[in-house]
Amino acid sequence: MQSVRYLPQHQSAIEGLLDDVPFKSSIWQWQFEAMAGDEGFDPVVIEKDGRIIGFNGVIPADVLYRGESVAALWSCDFYVDVTCRGQGVGRFIKQTLVKKSPLIMTFGVSEAAAQVLKRIGWVQATDVYHYRYTRLWRKPRYLAMQLLQRFNLLRGLWRRAVPFDCNLQWTESLPEAVEVDALWQRVEAGYQKVVRRNYRYLNWRYQQHPLASYRFLCARDSNRGELLGMLVVREHHGIVRLVDWVGALKDEVLPRAMIRDCLFHYRAAHQFTATTTSATGFSQALTDLGFFPSRTRPAFFVTSCLPQDQDPAQGWFLTAGDSDGEFLQAARNHYQATGMGKGEYANS
Repeated sequence: MQSVRYLPQHQSAIEGLLDDVPFKSSIWQWQFEAMAGDEGFDPVVIEKDGRIIGFNGVIPADVLYRGESVAALWSCDFYVDVTCRGQGVGRFIKQTLVKKSPLIMTFGVSEAAAQVLKRIGWVQATDVYHYRYTRLWRKPRYLAMQLLQRFNLLRGLWRRAVPFDCNLQWTESLPEAVEVDALWQRVEAGYQKVVRRNYRYLNWRYQQHPLASYRFLCARDSNRGELLGMLVVREHHGIVRLVDWVGALKDEVLPRAMIRDCLFHYRAAHQFTATTTSATGFSQALTDLGFFPSRTRPAFFVTSCLPQDQDPAQGWFLTAGDSDGEFLQAARNHYQATGMGKGEYANS
């Protein structure tokens, strides 16, 4: 087997490997090519006897990493032909992948993929949590969740009393690019490791997605009208996902006001979810308003060859929007809602 340079004619064969993603052709250009830059889409493609047997997609990421800009990669869509599994193809794919960037991340991987990553030295974060908030009070199996939720609400009661004067507005589109970029420039110095939430990224990630619709809750200063923060939300069948947060890392007051408004705005929803790292204002705000961490944690892995990088998986700010699993689930929800197909997505 050998690694070969990706060519457009490979797409159909690669989609054949992704047999659990029937809508892949509809998001291929957006996911893989829109942000690829001048060098073009450069995934790992493994060929044997003229047949493609393995694939690992990549998405470029503009990362702020300990005060420096790093051209990193997200690893996604890791697949091995079913007839070739257990033969070292997965390891070969990952060994080829790490040559493409000094910093590579993957978020929300399957257990099988996680085992491969651990064996070849990728590092897993220990501070990523999936939070839930439920309104399914009448089901006995939710009793423990109800008790934990109420405990968090009581514990955070004194925090919620802090006043905050801002205007909150729900919109179907992002604010103007100049406003979004100005917001990010003001707050990014507070982050240690993060994918830059500038307009170019947010526009691609949330507004240009061909099979998903997101809403934006914008907070503005009551006097100056200055953009202070944004919450990105997606709703499907009564489940509201708090997909992304853009604002000051340690600010608890603003995200608390915005999450509270979200709970009221979607008062008919029966469940809310959010994924993020701990020790941030956003995670504290979630806890104060009754959200509780689930037992299972999302798997976030990093491999780095940056100088003196001893702990590459710690110190990140992450949300569900960083995971390809979220935008693939959004695509699948649309796919199912339009009657084009059925089934659950299993992120690999």
